[in-house]
Amino acid sequence: MKLYSTALSFLIFCTTSALAQAENEAPVFSFAVVDQIATFPECTGRNTNDEKALCLQEGILKHIQTNLKYPEKAKKEKVQGKVYVSFVVSVEGRVEEVEVSRGVHPELDREAIRVVKSLPQMRPAVKDANAVRMSYIIPISYKLQ
Repeated sequence: MKLYSTALSFLIFCTTSALAQAENEAPVFSFAVVDQIATFPECTGRNTNDEKALCLQEGILKHIQTNLKYPEKAKKEKVQGKVYVSFVVSVEGRVEEVEVSRGVHPELDREAIRVVKSLPQMRPAVKDANAVRMSYIIPISYKLQ
């Protein structure tokens, strides 16, 4: 359990309660109440939610490191900080409802949204043998070197 907590505090903060949705949408659940968390397809061989969470964290980190671009305008203005981006993994495994929960600068916020929207399709979370929507919050750090 300690590995799971440490891994999540490093990169991914999942919301802790179901989010209210429009009447015709399925509810969104946190990782704490699902039987299996959402994962990347390459995490299939992982047996426990702790192992799957670590695999997902590593996959998201790799994706961000590969695809994130520091906006030139923000570089020139020497803007740094951490953008928190929330999103939902749908019952089909798509990343949806991407938005900034806590932003730093419009340029950094836009780029963080872009890179999260480009995450690959995942295996959806499962609760009571059914695919469910699951929420995540990811901190994305921008630091000038």
